[in-house]
Amino acid sequence: MNAKVAAIARRRESLIARAAAQRADVASIAHSWQRQFQWIDAGLAIVRTTSVRLALMALAAALLGRSRGRRVVVWIGHASTLWRLCRAFIGRRPQGRART
Repeated sequence: MNAKVAAIARRRESLIARAAAQRADVASIAHSWQRQFQWIDAGLAIVRTTSVRLALMALAAALLGRSRGRRVVVWIGHASTLWRLCRAFIGRRPQGRART
């Protein structure tokens, strides 16, 4: 019986060592692919943002397309100011009240 227990313990130790080596291999492979995955994640985030704000982007493109030369810079400035104002007001909304 002791020989069987010893064999099982040796087998267990070898399996644990093999699993640790496999985990290290998987970690090194995942680390090497991390940079490529970051590009994919960034691309997916751009697609999600674009699809959610498609109408707003079309309106902005139409407005910017109508303006010429220096007026584009002025429109971008106005849009930036409007965006910051909207974000400021949205950020100050009271959170404790229930909406009716």
